[in-house]
Amino acid sequence: MATTRSAWLGAVLAGCALFALTGGAWAGTPGSGDLDTGFGGAGFVAVQGDTDGAVVRAMAVDSMNRVVAVGRDGDRWPVLRFNTDGTLDATFGSGGKVYLFDGSAGSQEGAYDVAVDAQDRILVVGAYGVTSPTDYRLTLVRLTPAGARDTTFGSAGIVQVAIDKGAIAKAVKIQSDGRVVVAGTCRNKQGYWSFLVARFLTDGTLDKTFGTATKKGRLGYLIDDFNSKKSEGVYEGVLAVQPDGRILIGGFTNGPQSHWYAQGWTVIRYLPNGARDTSFGAQGVVTATPSCDLDYWTVGGLAVQVIGSDSYILASGRGWDSAVGPDPSMDGVVIRYTSAGVLDTSFGTAGLARTGLAGEDQARQIAVDSSQRIVLGGQWKSPAAKFAFRFLPSGLADASFCHEGTNGLSALASMPSSAYENASCLTRDHDGKILVGGASLCNSTRYFSMARFMP
Repeated sequence: MATTRSAWLGAVLAGCALFALTGGAWAGTPGSGDLDTGFGGAGFVAVQGDTDGAVVRAMAVDSMNRVVAVGRDGDRWPVLRFNTDGTLDATFGSGGKVYLFDGSAGSQEGAYDVAVDAQDRILVVGAYGVTSPTDYRLTLVRLTPAGARDTTFGSAGIVQVAIDKGAIAKAVKIQSDGRVVVAGTCRNKQGYWSFLVARFLTDGTLDKTFGTATKKGRLGYLIDDFNSKKSEGVYEGVLAVQPDGRILIGGFTNGPQSHWYAQGWTVIRYLPNGARDTSFGAQGVVTATPSCDLDYWTVGGLAVQVIGSDSYILASGRGWDSAVGPDPSMDGVVIRYTSAGVLDTSFGTAGLARTGLAGEDQARQIAVDSSQRIVLGGQWKSPAAKFAFRFLPSGLADASFCHEGTNGLSALASMPSSAYENASCLTRDHDGKILVGGASLCNSTRYFSMARFMP
């Protein structure tokens, strides 16, 4: 059992605004789901941001098990690298930090996702407005392992592609051959957003073997527009590349709603050349959700699960009952589909696994461990805390990962006196430890923050 939240104390490390939670209430070695005391002193690290919008949106792990975190801090793209003990890596950038772009362009929303290649080069994607929000360009930046812009990629380490009336990169994956897949949204002529997927070669040029076919070859990207009068697009990080090269994206399709949660549930699969995979769902698209008390759904993550000779598609996110409202009905959810895109009713309850925590809990992104167990990272509204939740491969809550009397739930993690905890992202390191990243608000100050849990 983890330490109690009341036992956590904060310590400021000399010379920087880096907080570590300290306690000492554990007896012996932390167990499964406990906060990892080897990370930040008690499993939690926070670095003060420069603005009230500071947040970690995505994380990746390099070959040395260092954690790279990206997100937003005002109009800039922050990139931070942490050693395995949770301290900022002084060999990276300036004191462990690199800030991309200075906010002098018309509008920026920060970085949305990050990936690390086989050479420990860091790929960051996000939103960059050249003159205004209507002029967003699909933007990628590659950094060397030391944090400098990689001049072998694009123009001085930056690739920007102008597409239609504006495009935003929300997710990035690196294929086994080194090519880079980016997913996001693109504004159409009517001013609505459409799905966008692009692929780049290792030098940052568009891969002309991918995407929409023209008389002169393929464009290197595709725009998938379900309905020109509704907004559609990929949520941050909701992208997966299967071992056979097929590409999965997840997002929303049903356009503007009276409430931001009500954005629909859509998973699309493409062939390696960018064409819709018609063997998946209906013409490559799956929107099926289990029949239950939840009626509003938002996709937050995608993963592939392999059990024996069978391969499954896992989609995670949030669901809630519109008749009750998000608080207290919101749950973190996982829906499993067969490789053909059919709802797998043998999983969980009729194809659905849910956290079932009291109050509003948001568990979005997903990972699958080496035992094919399913891990979600999330945030709890009250008490304000980050958490991880683990299911068995079958979709049942994992009783060996049990805290607060709840099977599947990790210890709760937050800064001392935290008024708000955000959990935007999830990853696993090479030791199988679970990292949940986001933001913390303490004494009116905003922090980049991460918790690390034992597997």
